[in-house]
Amino acid sequence: MIICQNCGGRCGAFKALVDPMLFKEALANIVNNAINYAPESTAIKIVLTPRPKDHLVSVNNLGGGHAFERP
Repeated sequence: MIICQNCGGRCGAFKALVDPMLFKEALANIVNNAINYAPESTAIKIVLTPRPKDHLVSVNNLGGGHAFERP
């Protein structure tokens, strides 16, 4: 993982070299979670923003999210 070069990671941005198939699976999981945990009839916003050296993917909904418990 490589943190943001502009702020040293304070913004939360990072870069990662990923396996394309695993990235596809992870993105599908995030989108499915957004759909499953959003209130009924809520729009799901998926944005791919091209940037000079990379791309930014964001998935947003108005759902309350989900808390996961660890054993």
